Parts: sequence; structure tokens; C-alpha cells
Amino acid sequence: MPFDEFTTEDLCEIYRLRWQIELSYRDIKERIGLKDVHGRKKELVIGEVFAKMTLYNLYSRIRNKVENSQNSLNAAEMP
Repeated sequence: MPFDEFTTEDLCEIYRLRWQIELSYRDIKERIGLKDVHGRKKELVIGEVFAKMTLYNLYSRIRNKVENSQNSLNAAEMP
């Protein structure tokens, strides 16, 4: 990377954005329980990751639908 192509501020912003990605990965791993995987073979680990991601996505969709339904009910009850 040429030194004159980016300012110090540009590099700081790039690093900040990259750090946000790392924090997002960590949060996802914690939420779907990927800190410890049970499989030792590559195929089993991949399967476990996809299974946990699928369950988390399903849970998120259900939670969002319930929250939206509750918000709709609350709005309908207001005079």
C-alpha cells in the first residue's frame, strides 16, 4: 500500500471499521453458541455452524414476528 495514497485519518477509519467487523463476529459466535464446537472433523464443524445459524435465524424471525404483533396490538388498543 503506497504511503501517499491514504492519510492517517483514512487508516484510522479503516482500522475502526475492521474492528467493528471483528466485534460483530464475536457477538455472533456468542449468540449462536460457537465458542465451543463439538465436532472434530471439518464436515461436522461446518454442519454444526450451519445448524446453529439456521436455528438462530429462525429464532430471530419468530421473535420479530411476535414483537411486531405485540406492537400492532398495543397500537390498536390506544384510544
